[in-house]
Amino acid sequence: MVEQFHEKISYKIFCSNTDLNGTVLSVPVNNWVKYNENTQVWYTSKNKRSITLLKKEIKNSKADILFINGIYSWYFNLVPLLLCKIPRKIVSARGMLHPGALSQKHFKKKVYLTLWKMLGLHKRCDFHASNEEEKTIFKTFLVKK
Repeated sequence: MVEQFHEKISYKIFCSNTDLNGTVLSVPVNNWVKYNENTQVWYTSKNKRSITLLKKEIKNSKADILFINGIYSWYFNLVPLLLCKIPRKIVSARGMLHPGALSQKHFKKKVYLTLWKMLGLHKRCDFHASNEEEKTIFKTFLVKK
C-alpha cells in the first residue's frame, strides 16, 4: 500500500520485529525507521512493548486515519481501537472472519468477537473489505447497530 499511494500521503506503521515464521528481524526497536520517502516504521519486540508508548506515538503522529491490519492482536488491534483518539479508524480483517479461518480456534474467536461487540468496537471503526464475500462476512459478525 505504501508503494502504491504516496502522493501527499505519509505513513507511519507500527508492527512487530518478528516475521510470520518467528524470525526476529535485525532492525532497531522502539524507534522510527525510514522505509521510503513517505513511510516510517516503528518496530517493537515482544519484551519491549509498552501500551503507554504506543498510545503516545500514535497521538504524536497526528494522523487523520488509523488503519488497523487484523483483528486478533491485543497490542496492535485492540489497544489502538480502545485508547487512541484518532477520529477515523479503519479495520482490515484480512480474511480473519472467513468461515475457514473461524473454524480454527473456534471457541476462542467466538468469545473474542462477542467481547468485541459487547465493547462496541464495531461502532468505533469502519471496515475495509477485500472483496464482496468479506463485506458480507462483516455484516454477519460486526454489524453496526
